[in-house]
Order: sequence, then C-alpha cells, then structure tokens
Amino acid sequence: MKKIKWMIIILLIILIILLGIVFYIIINAQDGNQFFTSSEEGEAGDVIDYESLQTEQVTSNINFFTVGNCVNQYLDVINLESSIYFGYNENDEYTKIVTDNEIRNNIYSLLSKEYIDENGITIENIYNYVDTRNEDTVFLPLKMNVLTRANTEVYSVFGIEYTLDNEDLGDRYFIVTLDRDNSTFSVEPIKNGTYSDISQIVLENNNDIKIESSDYNVYTEVSSNYEYLCQSYINTYKTLVRIRPTLVYEMLNQEYRDKKFGSIDSFNNYIQSKSQEIQNINLQQYQVNNYDNYTQYVCVDQNGKYHIFNENAVMDFELILDTYTIDLPQFTEQYNNSTDSEKVLLNIQKVFSAINDEDYNYVYNKLDSTFRQNNFPTVESFKTYIKENFYENNSIGYSNYQTSDNLHIYIISITNANDDTSIRIEKNFIMQLLDGTDFVMSFNV
Repeated sequence: MKKIKWMIIILLIILIILLGIVFYIIINAQDGNQFFTSSEEGEAGDVIDYESLQTEQVTSNINFFTVGNCVNQYLDVINLESSIYFGYNENDEYTKIVTDNEIRNNIYSLLSKEYIDENGITIENIYNYVDTRNEDTVFLPLKMNVLTRANTEVYSVFGIEYTLDNEDLGDRYFIVTLDRDNSTFSVEPIKNGTYSDISQIVLENNNDIKIESSDYNVYTEVSSNYEYLCQSYINTYKTLVRIRPTLVYEMLNQEYRDKKFGSIDSFNNYIQSKSQEIQNINLQQYQVNNYDNYTQYVCVDQNGKYHIFNENAVMDFELILDTYTIDLPQFTEQYNNSTDSEKVLLNIQKVFSAINDEDYNYVYNKLDSTFRQNNFPTVESFKTYIKENFYENNSIGYSNYQTSDNLHIYIISITNANDDTSIRIEKNFIMQLLDGTDFVMSFNV
C-alpha cells in the first residue's frame, strides 16, 4: 500500500514539473515574433528594429539582375500582343487564345496589394491604372535601391524602356517586392514624370506581406558570376549606344572623356563610325581587379580591344574604352617595373591600338616634332598615310632591338589581323622615352 502511495506522489511531482515547463513555454512564446541579428550584425539577442531600417543601394548583382528580370516579366504580361497570349486554336491557326478578362486577371495578379488597395483597383478598372503595351518592349535596369526585412525585399528600380527596333521609350520607375519564402514578386508601376531620381522614392516594407503564386509572378534567381557581370556590362554599353548614346558619354570616366573626345559631338561621331563594330563586340577575356574604392572589370573583345568598367556599385560604373588614352593603375605599375626595351614595346602596342581604333590624333601627337613637320604637316595627311600603308586591323611582331644614345629601335612587322595570308609590312620604329609614361617616336616612311 505504501508503495502505491509513493508512486502516486512521484507521478504528481512529475505532473507539476511538466505543467511548469508548459507554462514557461507559453509565456516566452509571446516574444516569438522577434527577429535577431546574426553574429555578423551584432551580439546574439539584439532585436532588429525594422522601423529604423534604411533604404540601401543594391550591392548584389544577383539581386539586381533578378529584379530586372521581374520587371521584364511584368512588361511581357501587360503587352496585349505578347506571344504568351498566342497559340494554335482547334483549327490549327496561330491566333490569340486568351480573353481580355484573362489578360486583366494576369495583370492584376502581378500588382502589389498596396497599389491595388491605395487606388481601389479591380479587374474591371485595371486599365485605368496600368499603361498596357501593344508591342514587345525591354527594360534595361540602371539603378536600384532596396529595403530588406525578414522574408521580403522591396526595391525601387530605375531604368530605360525601349522597343526591339531600338526606340527609346523613356525613363521608367517601378517598385518591386520579392517574397523570398514563395519565390514570388509583385510590381507597383509608377506613373511617368512622378519622379526624376530614384532617391525620391520612399520604400515601405510590411513584413507580413505574402505574395501568393500565379501564372506569371514566380521569379527565378539569376545565376551570376564575374563572366555574367562582364557580359551584362558589355551588353549594357551596346544597348545604350543604340538607344541613348548621351548616357554612355556621361558614363565615361571624366579624365578619359575629356582627353579622348572633348565634346559630345566628337563622341557621337566616334560611335557612328564604330556602330557596327560596337554591336559586334564579343567578350573573349576578362580580368577583375579589386581596389579600395571600386572594382575594375577589364573586358577584351575578339579584336583585342579593351572595355574597362570601374564599378562603384552594380551597374554604377565609369567606362574607359582603351588602355592608351589615360594611364591606368595596373598598366602604369607594369610600365614602371619594365626594362627600357619592354617599355618601348608597351608603347608600340599603345600606338597600334590607337591606329586600329582610328585614333589618329593620339598617334600624331606622339610623333617626334621634327619628323612630323617633315613628313606630316597635318593630322589629315598622317591619317591618309596610315590608311594607305597600314591595315584596318593591324597585328604586330617585333625583332632586332637596338639602342643608340637615348633612342630605342625595333623592327616591327605588321600583318592584317583579319587575314593570315596578308603581306607582311616592316617598319623601323625609333622611340625616345620621356618622363613618366610619355614618349615620342618616328618610323621609316
């Protein structure tokens, strides 16, 4: 009997302990919606104050291009003549296979809840709040800011919309929200003219946002690496040359722009003369250099020409289109660590890069003054000589290095880079090295 009583007492004690544990869990569960920083963001237990979060410039190229793709998905859906609305009917005829009401529903499913509630948008009045398209258009993202919370990210997006035949449709602003839990997104289109700068857009993020999936609002994260980024920057350059060359001019490194072109008219003449060559650029090699304040992407095309992007943030870069107009850090370092004979070859390579780029002014200004006066009184006369005696795309070799006093002499063999059977031209290049990376030269005419 005593044994039974003791068993009952023990069971009661266990029950009391279990009830205490349950009570403790219930009390502490009231704070279950608090989110804590990781070890990189602060000490364990620090509560994130979402009200104080600030909008930041997007630093992830994966996120940048993923959001850009979301905007392009949206443009595809609001295009009433989009291929997604066409197919083959029962008579095997290729025709529009969706109703106007289905298109309205597709557009409605992409709009943010805030935009719908704020404007009282319904399926019936949706065209009053969304500017639809009647042709395929493309959005080129150029700037992007983000406000991040636990499961959602809200982006303000600026870029240019253009048609497939390269008609510039103007600046565009959007607010895009990503639901990371569901891999879905929503869009708030911003009426043209509302903002003149992305910094004017105030982002608000409700952490309870859940975006249910529909046919067209699921996103796939871009698989980005250095090569992808270099190719994207090259494509951006090519696109802007077609649709808005003035913006390319503004993107040029200022020192380079002033020295190479001097004016927008000179730049326009350059891209007009090089338009086909620019559109045919094909990335062959790239190098990434990390500096204190920027990352440099050195891209080399199939013709050996350089396109250098000094990146401050994603799609925020200064552009340099050659390696000879201004001294770049890595080339200056290489030059300073070279022997005199190596410096001469580096300079000759600059000269032929300029000739291949039809930058006759650069080469003309490197000619020894006496040699220039005796042979080429004007830059036009020099240009004529080069066109008549050299190739459009020159490849060079070298041999028989000699020095005489402070002069350095190389025999340079010149062939057509586009024709393996071309006649070999030989020229004696005579060069004098000056202070820094400067030099003057002459050659046998």
